[in-house]
Amino acid sequence: RSDILSEQNHEELNELNLIIQQVKKYQPELNKYTMIILNNQKYLHGRTKILDHRRHLLRVRFNRTCPYDVHSIYEKEKLFPEYLTFSNDFYDYLQNQHESLQKILSLIVQQYDQPTSLGEEIRQTFQFNSKVDQIIKQLNIYRPNYQMNSYRPDLMFSEGNLFKINGKYSFQPKICEINARFPFNGYFLSAALCSTDCHNRYSQKSSRIIETMIQTSKFDLTKRMFIVKSKEHGYDIHLFQQYWTKKSFQQYEILNLSDQILEYLICNNEINYINDLRTIFLLHDKRLFSLLSNQPFLYSLLNDNQQKPISQIIPKTFVINKIPNYLKDSIVHNKQDWCIKPNSGGKGENITIGVDVTSDEWSKQLLDSTHEQWIVQEYCEYVQYKSMNLCGMLLCFNEQCFNMGIIRMAPNKIVNISRGGYYILPFVHQQYIHSMNDKSILTKEKLHEQLIELKTTDKYWNQSVYLSSSGGSGGKRLFFATDIQENLRQRQILVNMMLDENIISDRDICLNLFQYGNIYRSFEIFNDFCSMANCTTIPMGADASNEDIYEMIEYFKPNVLMGSPYRLMQLAFYLEKQEKNEIYLEKIYFACESLDKIKQDYFRRIFHCSIYIGFYGSAETGVYACQSPKYSSTKIYLYPKELVQIEIVDSKIIVTNLIRKRNQLICFDSGDLGRLVSRNENSKYGLIEVFCSERLILIGDDDLSKSDIEETMKQIDVTEWQLIIDNIS
Repeated sequence: RSDILSEQNHEELNELNLIIQQVKKYQPELNKYTMIILNNQKYLHGRTKILDHRRHLLRVRFNRTCPYDVHSIYEKEKLFPEYLTFSNDFYDYLQNQHESLQKILSLIVQQYDQPTSLGEEIRQTFQFNSKVDQIIKQLNIYRPNYQMNSYRPDLMFSEGNLFKINGKYSFQPKICEINARFPFNGYFLSAALCSTDCHNRYSQKSSRIIETMIQTSKFDLTKRMFIVKSKEHGYDIHLFQQYWTKKSFQQYEILNLSDQILEYLICNNEINYINDLRTIFLLHDKRLFSLLSNQPFLYSLLNDNQQKPISQIIPKTFVINKIPNYLKDSIVHNKQDWCIKPNSGGKGENITIGVDVTSDEWSKQLLDSTHEQWIVQEYCEYVQYKSMNLCGMLLCFNEQCFNMGIIRMAPNKIVNISRGGYYILPFVHQQYIHSMNDKSILTKEKLHEQLIELKTTDKYWNQSVYLSSSGGSGGKRLFFATDIQENLRQRQILVNMMLDENIISDRDICLNLFQYGNIYRSFEIFNDFCSMANCTTIPMGADASNEDIYEMIEYFKPNVLMGSPYRLMQLAFYLEKQEKNEIYLEKIYFACESLDKIKQDYFRRIFHCSIYIGFYGSAETGVYACQSPKYSSTKIYLYPKELVQIEIVDSKIIVTNLIRKRNQLICFDSGDLGRLVSRNENSKYGLIEVFCSERLILIGDDDLSKSDIEETMKQIDVTEWQLIIDNIS
């Protein structure tokens, strides 16, 4: 139509018509409230009926391209550009804490109306008025299949030594409160910002937050939806203020509804709403924490010891009018250890922190008759990052936990964005699985290819890792990286087995002659074993002179000698030449190569020792097995089943490390041959017999270490050498 066309919009109209013609024709009924949205991957276009009868087509060009720019709602300047990095152990710790917490919270709600001592203790803790009490009891009757819906525990990063931020700042997480009134508070921002990095483990969960919540809620999306929110300033909920009808209710406003409406909400199971009123009244109430921090109560509630995992993460909490007098006196005089909070509300309103007020103000707040239902909670000092306190959020929905969302930062003790704080994203290294998708066996060659590729796919590949050298004696030297905390846990598991099987004890004095330097770890590994077993170590190292070693033996009188058979043989040669040789050792720990019968007999004569404990592993797997006194002088090794799973495929020893989450090792061909030795299936430890190793050359019934040969060749001025073995029958 010429009356609506002009030279300047003719081209744009053709563009829109071309897009429309390329799709299947659909003729909707257009009215003044209808708009069809088309997306050409660059701009959004809208087609609608306009009230002006002379125009029926309008092209709408938005100022921003798709996808939606979250920073049009959130101030981009508040987002720090860097990450805060955490370990996989911390990620898994929060998942486990949620599992325990979810079970406890569900049981508290279910037990609320029960005529038992537990039910009475729960009711006495909350001390609700009769109307709230009846609402909860009626809901337990008419809606017995309780679903918590959305609840968000807030995490303080308090001083402690449980985990580390950026591998540097030690902290211990504490759940200081649970937000349960507003289902989406904090979720949408986390979903938008934390879901875009394929190398970040948090992105796995964050990318599914909204979809999961919508599907799980089972809302009929064709029906009208309401948002219950307006009194307090927030962030996420205002994303919808232009689009959805809003009704404003707080807890007390729900109680102002007529009995008829409340009964309808309670009894009619066809009505779907989140959050459940029990979640709003019980989980959001801070008096709940006096139950969560009450160990005898949790023991009775669970009827087992499963309450222990949450004891570390819940601060000690008391309802003010239920504090015993002796404890109240202690709280009055030690205000620096406590804070006072209203039992309801949010955003840090009316919180009194003892260290920030005078003794008179503290006593006044604590003894105020209007504060009897408030709580006193243990106060923990924050760990700071860039001079700001940190507070995270655990995003939970029913039985699911999306782990930690965005982290809020503020210079104030009360941390929130709406009061001028900032936010920063968490990062956990994605779990890289070093194995094939079809469960085929992983070879060293393929593993080393993946190690090289890791440098190009993960920019954090060399951060917070324990490096060990792989290869060098028979092939190309490469470096294998494991998570530092996982590496320590592996050593601790092995030491626990050594203590259980009397392989090591806190009475041992161990002389360490293993090699160190140039990223070889043997020396350090055995020092760690001794420290974890609480026994003395004398860390001399392979490069120490025999004279100095002999002096240390005379002075400290060790009962355990540790080192490679090659280095121990050098020491034995030296000691044999000494006029006075009265060295008596109880045990010899060896690794890196085998200890044949000739060496054993020689050591028995020089060291007066008959127990030889071999250790088994590699740079890729770590040390995961060792011999016990029972299997001394054999090729049978003991290994913890919680640490590794061992399979034998065509006589090859195939190892899966069960505790590594970063740089996992699954179905790895160790290169050695062996067999599993049958043992009680219920035993914590398995047995494996190692026939031969690719690191050894078999000569009849004995073997020759490649490293022994190489060490000898280093002492001879030759550039190339070849070993020829002629078997003579």
